[in-house]
Amino acid sequence: MQRKISYTQRKCPAPDQIRSVRERVGVSQTVAAAMVSTTPRTWRRWEAGVHRMPVAVWAWFNIQAASGSAS
Repeated sequence: MQRKISYTQRKCPAPDQIRSVRERVGVSQTVAAAMVSTTPRTWRRWEAGVHRMPVAVWAWFNIQAASGSAS
């Protein structure tokens, strides 16, 4: 039987993780925000730790970053 993991059990990325991956990819906050269809203001809030980035958005950003979609 497969065990379901609730949303609260998944780990939202820490602000420093978000910033680190964005910088490794070499994109600005504005470009990173566009990669996941959000606003630069929201992205800045995620990196500042004001709000938590949703796990699904974090996964999508990592997929975009790995595929080179930032270029």
